[in-house]
Amino acid sequence: MDNKSVQGKVQTVLGLVDSNKLGFTITHEHLLMDMSILVPKFVTLLFRKIARNMKKTNVDDAIHEAILFKKAGGNTIVDVTPRHIRFDTQVLVRIAKETGINIVMGTAYYIEPTLPRDMNNKTIEDIANEYINDITKGFDDTGIRAGIIGEIGCSWPITENEIKSLKAAAIAQKETGVPISIHSAFHPDAPFEILIILTEAGADPERIILGHMEFAFSNEARLKFADLGCHIQFDSLGVSDTVFKRSGCKITTDVQRVDQIKELIEHGHLGQILVSHDFCTNDCMTYTGGPGYIHIPTKILPLMKEKGLSDAQIHTITVDNPAHILSIT
Repeated sequence: MDNKSVQGKVQTVLGLVDSNKLGFTITHEHLLMDMSILVPKFVTLLFRKIARNMKKTNVDDAIHEAILFKKAGGNTIVDVTPRHIRFDTQVLVRIAKETGINIVMGTAYYIEPTLPRDMNNKTIEDIANEYINDITKGFDDTGIRAGIIGEIGCSWPITENEIKSLKAAAIAQKETGVPISIHSAFHPDAPFEILIILTEAGADPERIILGHMEFAFSNEARLKFADLGCHIQFDSLGVSDTVFKRSGCKITTDVQRVDQIKELIEHGHLGQILVSHDFCTNDCMTYTGGPGYIHIPTKILPLMKEKGLSDAQIHTITVDNPAHILSIT
């Protein structure tokens, strides 16, 4: 990839597009994925049900949800499914073509329990080269290129393999100019540890998206992260009662999340806020009665207006900020 020729553009699964063509964007989603690897292997009806819920692999359902999002005013979905648990890269091309939605694909490794068996043998350079290849040449010889590094999975305490993945992300970011999206553990100290590792490896804080910022983090902590230049992502809008409870996380409501967004705006960080849903299970989608990708355009935007956000501020959060962070530098 010739960085000079692609600067200011965004890499989608159908090729480069001008950043001003992205429109309304949700920045942390999973159109198709299989996370059943995290479900215990005990043969019980409960675990079977949970595993089925975590296999989000029906292409027609994904197309249906993307079309609903487009009809609600959406235009771009960032799919940050890690490379080793992505269901099918080429299907993302089909979804983009059939729906007219821009899809930006991520490349990453997720948290330790999901990692491939050979991860211990991979060096930082090995992982960085995988990321760079996915961005500049295409994933797994498909020619379908990633446009973001993420979501990089981090546990608490962080593991050696996760540290390797973070350092590799920093190397790949410097080489390719794409942003890094982080799945932070829900411990209050986790984002600081992650940022230290990334920045010491050469990553640009202003090109880092910290995800899941509405969970275990105080307003003061979010402001500190924002002061460092990071993008603060509220990516669980529409989530009310999930497995996060089992992690000891304090579950916030959409009203509380919008209040958190207002707090950042009041402290001058409007240009660093991103929003999404992170819907990675079937029960989050409209075909099972869940909120679906239409939740932000149809429910959250009216709530933002009710809470006093202006149309211009909402446009900045949903259009301008994604276009800025996703643009190749």
